[in-house]
Amino acid sequence: MSETIYRKVGRRYVPCAEYEYRGDLWPYGTHMTVVAPGNGITRYQISPDRAALVAVLDLKRDRIMAELKKAIDARPARDKPLTPKQVKAWRDWQAACGELYAVTVPGIGDAFDAIVKIVKE
Repeated sequence: MSETIYRKVGRRYVPCAEYEYRGDLWPYGTHMTVVAPGNGITRYQISPDRAALVAVLDLKRDRIMAELKKAIDARPARDKPLTPKQVKAWRDWQAACGELYAVTVPGIGDAFDAIVKIVKE
């Protein structure tokens, strides 16, 4: 099945290309497409028994990453109390860094994608 693509030139539409539709563009296997406001995700070769879990992980990606960030934010060790001088230094460091006072680690998004990869296996 062929379709003609048109381009507007002045007040008229002029044919500029032919498009041949082929419905077999996806590789063989089970695939999942999730469309949400602002983005779309396509995962290929999804095992059907894990599709629901992978879909939930994709849909909740932003929330899970926010929780992961909270979980790995820099904070004093819990095993021994801080001295008043250390507490002051810690608070000064947080104030100097502003709202983003987390220690930089490899991307949370990369960690999340690694989790999805493990689940897909």
